[in-house]
Amino acid sequence: MIPFVGWISWIFFVPAAACIGWFLLSMPAFVLSDHFLSKRNIWLKSTFAALLLVSWDVFYDPMAVVNEW
Repeated sequence: MIPFVGWISWIFFVPAAACIGWFLLSMPAFVLSDHFLSKRNIWLKSTFAALLLVSWDVFYDPMAVVNEW
């Protein structure tokens, strides 16, 4: 039996899931920023999209790590 097999899946799964999650949320954030700031330049839109993503992360992370099971 190979030791630490469970850790190997966590080492590869968690970073991949985090990257996929940020990627999937980045498009709606940019669409919202493009909708709200339609006449502005791309740097302001990107900054607003980044603020949306970070605020979502700060809001969601405490709920994601609660162990009530």
